[in-house]
Amino acid sequence: MNPKDIFTERNIIYAAAAVVVILLIVLMSSSSGKPASKGERPVDEAIKEVDLVSVETWGPYVPPVEIDGVTFKLASYKNSPMAEGEDYTLSFSGASLSAKFCNQMSGTFVLLDGVIRSDLASTKMFCGAPAGLMSMEASFGSMLSAGASFYVEGDVLTIRGPEGEKFAFKALSR
Repeated sequence: MNPKDIFTERNIIYAAAAVVVILLIVLMSSSSGKPASKGERPVDEAIKEVDLVSVETWGPYVPPVEIDGVTFKLASYKNSPMAEGEDYTLSFSGASLSAKFCNQMSGTFVLLDGVIRSDLASTKMFCGAPAGLMSMEASFGSMLSAGASFYVEGDVLTIRGPEGEKFAFKALSR
């Protein structure tokens, strides 16, 4: 066999096709439901996360008319009314929210099908009083990060987390 016969156009096409098939097999087997190696997330988890927070997925954000530009004051936490003088607030402007407990917390949020998600940035002060304030603030931040049910009825906004924590806010301004 002449070495020039090996490099015919047909043989080069076959070789290229074989390389493509091998690459496809390798790529498909690496995401075939095997557990992710340490530090990686399974592909379907990454896709779910992108679906929850990606503006490109849903198009331009249009905030519900009930909350845009509204400031709410925390009325109760875990069904216990807030003491007089405890002014913890939550306000919305476009796709941004701002909360004030001990620390100022803020960030963008996504609201879809009654679920709100936000990864909030926060100042890092410590407040010793009233008792439980830091725990309540941490609960609020982690609840929004995980995704929480969200509904407005009249002038009351209720946010309920996956662990059953419940924040009820009353509108101060509309």
